[in-house]
Amino acid sequence: MLEIALRNLVIVLVVAGGRHLMLYTFRRQGDEQRYDARPLARNLKVFHFGDQVWDNIFWTLVDLVPIGTLWECLLLWGYATMITFTDNPVWVIG
Repeated sequence: MLEIALRNLVIVLVVAGGRHLMLYTFRRQGDEQRYDARPLARNLKVFHFGDQVWDNIFWTLVDLVPIGTLWECLLLWGYATMITFTDNPVWVIG
């Protein structure tokens, strides 16, 4: 499970972090294509850390990665217990 959790963490950091850097930090796309042209919220009591970005990072890493990892491990375990060599020798070897 730890390997899957680390892989999911890296994927989230690279994909979501890369998209954030590209779209918000470096402004590659500009404001014409944005759904909401307002800047990201800061110094608001609505967010746990007072900042929308840090709040999103926290809840993604603390909530999304562990739940997604658990779900993936349960699915893999359930699928692996359904496959036997006598029923599907190609899938067991692959």
